Amino acid sequence: APTFDFDIQLIKMDTNFVVSNSTYYNGASNGNDFPIDMGIDQLGNVYVVGNTSNAGTGTDIVLLKYDSNLNPMFTKFYSSAGIADDGATAMRVEPNGVCNIVGSCYDVTYGNRLLVMKYWGNGVLLWKKYHDVAPSTIGSDIGNAISYDPVTGDLYVTGRGVNGTNYDWSVIKYRGVDGAK
Repeated sequence: APTFDFDIQLIKMDTNFVVSNSTYYNGASNGNDFPIDMGIDQLGNVYVVGNTSNAGTGTDIVLLKYDSNLNPMFTKFYSSAGIADDGATAMRVEPNGVCNIVGSCYDVTYGNRLLVMKYWGNGVLLWKKYHDVAPSTIGSDIGNAISYDPVTGDLYVTGRGVNGTNYDWSVIKYRGVDGAK
């Protein structure tokens, strides 16, 4: 049964809004879990990216995959080193199930870094990349939105970061196959 913390809940309804199935995700630490974005692939599999609280690592990114009947298929986590707050802000799912995720992660040397990850539809991490608006300083960088080119698989990310005393916006293109900028 659900506890008194926040959990990620999925509800499947038919075209008349009648509930046909539901499920929820409650992380291992029984902390707060928040859905951020979701997508569906061409087979009807459901992908949810969210943020989950873990006692030993702080806030982590969680990627969940369910089949079309909401049966769990995998749960994947991203956590930077130590107890730090990492978070997803957006995801785009390609028809083949590839999940493109953007957000931020914490690094003791660079502070918060814009984070971009590309997962195969089976949950294997293809690549992860970082972007720092002001590379030589400790910053507060975060990705805000992500899109992909369906022909090339390239990713387009918008984000912001501290540069001196101002926030600067960034638009970054990553090559889909290997994440090169």
